[in-house]
Amino acid sequence: MENPTQGKVGIKTGKGSAIQSLRDQKREMRNDRTSFDDQYRDIKDLVRPLSPDFTQNTTGQATHKGDRLHDNVFDGTAIWASEQMANGIHSLVLNPQERWFSLGVKGRNTKDLSDEWKAYLENTTDSLFHHFNIPRVNFAPAFHEFFLDLVSFGTAVMMEIFDHDTGIIRFRPYPLADCWLAENANNEIDVIFRETRMTARQIKEKFGQSNGTIDQKILDEKDSTKRFLVTHAVLPRKDRVGGSKTKTNKAFASYYFCEETEDIFEEGGYDTFPYIVARWSKLAGEKYGRSPAMTCLPDIQMVNRMMKEIIVSAQLANRPPIVMEEDGFLLPISQSPGALIWKEQGVDFPQPLNSGIRVDIPFEVVNQYREHITRCFMVDLLKQEFKKERQTAFEIADSRDEKLRAMSPALSRMEIEVLGPLLGRTIALLEDAEIIGPPPEDGVVFDIVYNSPASKAQTASKAVELGRAIQDAIPMGQVFPEFIEAFHPSRLAEEMLMARSVSIKVLRTDEELSEIAQQKQEAQQTEQMQGMASAGGDAAGALKDVASAQESGINLGL
Repeated sequence: MENPTQGKVGIKTGKGSAIQSLRDQKREMRNDRTSFDDQYRDIKDLVRPLSPDFTQNTTGQATHKGDRLHDNVFDGTAIWASEQMANGIHSLVLNPQERWFSLGVKGRNTKDLSDEWKAYLENTTDSLFHHFNIPRVNFAPAFHEFFLDLVSFGTAVMMEIFDHDTGIIRFRPYPLADCWLAENANNEIDVIFRETRMTARQIKEKFGQSNGTIDQKILDEKDSTKRFLVTHAVLPRKDRVGGSKTKTNKAFASYYFCEETEDIFEEGGYDTFPYIVARWSKLAGEKYGRSPAMTCLPDIQMVNRMMKEIIVSAQLANRPPIVMEEDGFLLPISQSPGALIWKEQGVDFPQPLNSGIRVDIPFEVVNQYREHITRCFMVDLLKQEFKKERQTAFEIADSRDEKLRAMSPALSRMEIEVLGPLLGRTIALLEDAEIIGPPPEDGVVFDIVYNSPASKAQTASKAVELGRAIQDAIPMGQVFPEFIEAFHPSRLAEEMLMARSVSIKVLRTDEELSEIAQQKQEAQQTEQMQGMASAGGDAAGALKDVASAQESGINLGL
């Protein structure tokens, strides 16, 4: 089983070249991200203020801890729009109320699979959905936070591990501020260094039985609030030994180390990369993604500054400076309601300084910027517009699908970087834990079919075209009946249902269709034979009546 904390093999000491190599690689990866950190800090302040700070001190204490996080925000449009976008993507891609994916076998038609394969695929899909919906798995809350980071910073990080104590998978999102990434030759993230902060007690509880070392400084620490900076590094293992199944020989190496004490607390490994890393969009040559917030960051900053000025202007208009003579008043002058102001006789009354400020004019410009910000976050595509004129259900669905197709580049990237690795690792972990059984055949590659509303919108055009073809065929069939005969009913129904991602459970197999056709043919033959027998019986009765009449001497004129 995949367990990075089981057994005592590998490291005898954390000192020396191993810790130095990890420290050097971490420093290189930190330096590689510095060009993005300035943007991340601005986005953190104005779009994702609840995210950890991208500037942290060397003691491992986050600089934002306990601080007021909204003091620099004077307009909440970007915060609201990012939340709306994250909510919309979550409901469109990973809606827990829908079966957003199904499993198949690569290179094979699902309908042509054996009953054993169909049952296995359905049962495995049910097991995955059941596991995702277990509250302790933290699937839905974790991915909501994941999508908030994705639309804000352009890159989001999630860890998926199997908890052997509870027998379930756990999803843990981590802030981008604590993570540094690297790609392989295929532009896939396969290296991550992630910082976390742990007390001495937490370190002893987590790594006390591991295969590394814990410095005496940590063992003797009495301050329960002091936190040490611990780094988790995962990277491809280059020195694997063939045939060995130990945790230090898995495909991906895992290290927990502390730079302050120069300890490697634990060395382990994973069969598959344990982190899910998504990029919203990416430029060639860059490791980190770019987000909708980056696209409209100048507008966000502009609106924030303008709203600050509008607030100041409104205060000046509401409580302007007071012009008064230097002498002649008893100080201090109170501006509260009902106050008494004492002045000398003959002195002019205090007058407010009217600056001629108009707060309504800047608001028109601000609203234009706000509209552009909401469009950058695709709120207009995710939320259904209210129209006064009546629309048919077909028009509403077609409009919704058209909007979702406009988001296809980002959603397609999400299938590659999020959904595919998510399902692949989940299946591997559950098979390893024997929660789901092995497939009927070895060496078979699963085919994942995405059935979420976003995925359906990308493939719904086929069903729409089939529907339109039928609509065009109906009037033609009234004039030329043979035109309708060109359509094969069962094949047409199969194509339409498959285009709508209908479960194969509701479709009849070819054997069942052949049996139904044979039953219909036998019923028709039986009905024809009964009709012929009935007609023959009527003719025989008529001949019998004629013969009886002739015997009685009745002239029938024959």
